[in-house]
Amino acid sequence: MKLNDWLLVLVGAAQAFAAFFIGGWMIAIYRRMQDLMDRQMQLMESQVRSNSAANRARISLHDLRWDYFTETPDPLSPIVNYHFIVQWKNSGQTPAVQSWNWMNGIVLHGSADAKLPPDFPFEHRQGQKMEAQLFQIVRDQVIDGGRHPVSAADLVEVFEQRATAYLWSAHEYNDVFDQNERRITTFCMRLVVPNDPRKVAPKESRQFLFQSTGLFTKAT
Repeated sequence: MKLNDWLLVLVGAAQAFAAFFIGGWMIAIYRRMQDLMDRQMQLMESQVRSNSAANRARISLHDLRWDYFTETPDPLSPIVNYHFIVQWKNSGQTPAVQSWNWMNGIVLHGSADAKLPPDFPFEHRQGQKMEAQLFQIVRDQVIDGGRHPVSAADLVEVFEQRATAYLWSAHEYNDVFDQNERRITTFCMRLVVPNDPRKVAPKESRQFLFQSTGLFTKAT
């Protein structure tokens, strides 16, 4: 083989090697850039999730209050029943939207310490219920939500330890960061009647007490 032929072979081999080396180098750079972009995207998504978690709406139980109704408009008329009203608060930094809540309760007669079973179907909302719907709850706003009636006669039975009463409620909403994820806050309270309702002023602050049962209690 002549010298020129050897030179052509060497040049061709050098070109092939250069093409292979440059191609591999470019592929390595592309993969490195893709990896950096993926990491940057993951970091941005993590920052978004962190920002959302820190600033999203958070609906929580604020208080339970009550009102009462008499047989006639006369305030001295016998009290027929009470309405227990749940109050919710947005403790988050941004509004809760598409907000909706309900409340329910039950009186179990015949026992001063009747327990609700762990599989009690709270979601079915047995008995009477009242619902409340709001489009938006802004930061630090407190709202009256659902309410549930309990008769004065039933409350006397609870006081006399002949019945046990429970109240439960749920508040569903969306936060502004994720309109597709429905959030919910729930609770179940035992209603305690420490004083005879027939002998205590209807608005007495300690007329009724509420004890958490640990059942139907969550916040997402």
